[in-house]
Amino acid sequence: MQMDNIIRHMDKLIKYFFLYPRPFASELPVYSTGYIMGKNYRISNAFPWVAFSFILRGHGQCRLMGESFEIKAPCVFMQIPGEVAQYQPDPGTTWDELFFTFHREHVPTLLRKSFYVPGRYHWPIHDHQMHEVHKLVRELGEHLRRDSVARCTDRIDLIAQQLLIESLHEPSGNPTNEMEAMVEDLRQALLHVDDAGQYIKLVASQHKVSVPSLRRHWHRIMGMSPGEYHAMHQMQRAQEQLAHTSLSITYIANGLGYADPLYFSRKFRKQVGMSPSAYREKFGEK
Repeated sequence: MQMDNIIRHMDKLIKYFFLYPRPFASELPVYSTGYIMGKNYRISNAFPWVAFSFILRGHGQCRLMGESFEIKAPCVFMQIPGEVAQYQPDPGTTWDELFFTFHREHVPTLLRKSFYVPGRYHWPIHDHQMHEVHKLVRELGEHLRRDSVARCTDRIDLIAQQLLIESLHEPSGNPTNEMEAMVEDLRQALLHVDDAGQYIKLVASQHKVSVPSLRRHWHRIMGMSPGEYHAMHQMQRAQEQLAHTSLSITYIANGLGYADPLYFSRKFRKQVGMSPSAYREKFGEK
């Protein structure tokens, strides 16, 4: 396939977000994203942006920064602005690829959040991570299939960050040191509780460290606060219930630990970019 045909083929699948305003300021606005099923062609180019490719099915080869490595799903590899990247599925095969890109001006933020670590350009997605990754991929796919994506740019920015967070975790039960074990204990707790503050204190006590020390180690590894991580998962749970059940907004808010449904609605709007009722109207099962 000629390169101009490849570009036209990809343009049908890519959604560009850099021109859309964000209702809420985003540290890492996504430049573009897309999902390619059955990709069967070779890429050899130097792109002007930072790109993360999630290979969800298939296998192939990649060469980046003078290093050649095997691509075997599920895994992630990234591209650096201005560096030639060469990658393709193995001959006679295809792979499924979800990708998103960030403008090069956001490299400092990617470094600060440890999404980009020089020398780490590819990593596997472990079995214990795939449940959360698949949920996020499905949600992102729902947004990409809609005719108008301008109203969900904030949510797409958050999904991209959460995908990176989930993919970069060490396997549960196999932390590389005591501090990572502590952070993993807290992360697992935050997936299932309503009161983040209570469990931060509990995990700190169990590991015999101060709460500020736990917060510092958490932020170093996760790139965000425990409260921000907890809020992302709470709002993801709320989105699932709004889209797939007829439960009232008050009931959903109470179930997530919010006694005041108006406060819950404000938090939801800040996180997702629209009110709970608007989200249900737009994404709810008809």
